[in-house]
Amino acid sequence: MTFWRRKTMKLKYIKSGLVGSALLLAASPALAEFVAATYNPPDSPTGIFMQDFADSVKAATDGEIVFNVFAGGSLLPADGSLSGISANVAQIGQVTANYVPSDLPLTFMLSDVSFTADDQLALGMAYVQTKLLHPKLVAEADRNNTVYATGYVIGIYNYICRGNVAKLEDLKGKKIRTATGGQVSFSSSIGAVPVQVPSTEIYTGLQRGSLDCTAGSPEFMTTFFKLTEVANSVYKLPLGGNANDGYYMNKDFWKGLTEEQRDEIISILPAATARNAINLLNDVEGAWAATAEAGIPVNEPEPEALARLSEYKANFAAKLAATTMERRGVEDPSDVIAYFIEAQDKWKGLLAGIDPKDEVALTALIKSEIFDKLDPATYGMN
Repeated sequence: MTFWRRKTMKLKYIKSGLVGSALLLAASPALAEFVAATYNPPDSPTGIFMQDFADSVKAATDGEIVFNVFAGGSLLPADGSLSGISANVAQIGQVTANYVPSDLPLTFMLSDVSFTADDQLALGMAYVQTKLLHPKLVAEADRNNTVYATGYVIGIYNYICRGNVAKLEDLKGKKIRTATGGQVSFSSSIGAVPVQVPSTEIYTGLQRGSLDCTAGSPEFMTTFFKLTEVANSVYKLPLGGNANDGYYMNKDFWKGLTEEQRDEIISILPAATARNAINLLNDVEGAWAATAEAGIPVNEPEPEALARLSEYKANFAAKLAATTMERRGVEDPSDVIAYFIEAQDKWKGLLAGIDPKDEVALTALIKSEIFDKLDPATYGMN
């Protein structure tokens, strides 16, 4: 029996068990137990968010709705999360569009648009706004029998390398593991050799020399892959972000809630989103501190390199709509791209007026700019 066959049978078994449990729970209106899933560990930012979400929903509904959290891929693997949520194996879960680009082509495209970004928090909030409020993204979630809840973005990517890479020309001929289309094409344009390998092979690749560098966020140095143990330098050229992650709810579950319950869940999401974002900002700060403590040089890019990258980003964004239409077979996404970029500019301005780690202030912005625009009577109810 193949792995995929075994996984399919496992998902069907779990689904049938949960459906049976749901029927039993339906007879008891005082309590409904549901499932939340993430493929990351319990102590990761996504694991922490899931438990925070579960605790917040339980409190907001006075214990009427309870989520049991399954972390570390114990219920749904990364590449099976969307199908598992769609099939109601979990009622909320973490989905990464890079694993399912054919199912979420517009969301996958946003990871390419985020190559142009240079501000982690502004990118993250613009991403959540776009996913929740742009009709094409709402429809994309709907086609997968899901409803988008919220999301997050990790740190801005740089080049993390063996040896001391201190300027752009040092990357020529280097084998570089890349994450987004923009990173692939830019690395090729400077004479590097993009390499597509699973993230699980980054550490050993740098250790053994099959990789010279990886495009990676600061967290690659610590919580993600512990690259402080094998890297020798960071070339801090801002290679954008990778906005493609989020938390999705099963549509049948969502529609089965009362309007009041949907409103209660929407009401807890601004603060939960803010805490998730602040945790990720803290992880980035901790990663830079650990990099310095390990004695690994962080080399700032020369002005010529920044100018070349800026020009490349502008040209890349201008061609992205046509590229996406050709590769993904979607209708013209120019409006989505423009909306996402404009939202980033808007959020940069909004965030300039607050301490980004002030949970109260950040929550208030997220609530007024995004979640107050969701109507629990209509959102996700088509």
